Amino acid sequence: MNYWRTMRMTAMVSLVIPLFIVVIIQQWLVWSVLLLILWLIIAGLVMEWSVRKEQAEVIRAEQVKSIRTMNHHRHDWMNDLQIISGYIQLKKHDKLVRSVERIRDRMHAESKVAKLGIPTLVLFFQSFRTTCNEIQLEIDIVDELNLAEIPLTVPPETLSRVVQEMVWATRQCAVPTIGEPQILYIMFEKNNNECCVSFRYHGEIRQDSDWGSKVKSVIQGSTMRVEQDEATLHLFVPCES
Repeated sequence: MNYWRTMRMTAMVSLVIPLFIVVIIQQWLVWSVLLLILWLIIAGLVMEWSVRKEQAEVIRAEQVKSIRTMNHHRHDWMNDLQIISGYIQLKKHDKLVRSVERIRDRMHAESKVAKLGIPTLVLFFQSFRTTCNEIQLEIDIVDELNLAEIPLTVPPETLSRVVQEMVWATRQCAVPTIGEPQILYIMFEKNNNECCVSFRYHGEIRQDSDWGSKVKSVIQGSTMRVEQDEATLHLFVPCES
């Protein structure tokens, strides 16, 4: 995408050339003006073409991400079906019941995430496993909270961006582990006139990294604030009165 932005900047800067010719070569003023008009048309076409190509790349990237997410979910469902099938064949009804209850709880949790109200944030949570293997996200949404229905003092996309950056900041500060991924618990809840997003990392943070300060820098200049309580960071987003 930076390539297309560079192309647009180059097209804009190139307009200096015909302007320079118009100013310097006065005796060919008519031809210089025609050259300037032609150059403007070509530059405009190049910029429009680059915008369309960039948008197509963004759409393609989102489609690839969605396909990867669906493949992960399909793989999880196949594993669950194999486990259930094995318990049925072995007639282990007690383990079968627990397995079905676990699947039901996971479906309920995924349903609440899907109803969170901010599409970019929902897609980020659902596709996170396809982009990061070091950290596993556990999302808890109190009372099936829908952020789109809450009059927040910040735009929903801003909150989505901040939450995503806080997740990536946690990954950068986390100590790499071998084997099972560490868990980052994220809880959404509404308290009085504020919406609170809590981050609790079940793992080790590097001693040379200031997790709290790095996260606070993400929201600098906004109405949001961050408070740290031992191993938990709380992001508070004010609501309009």
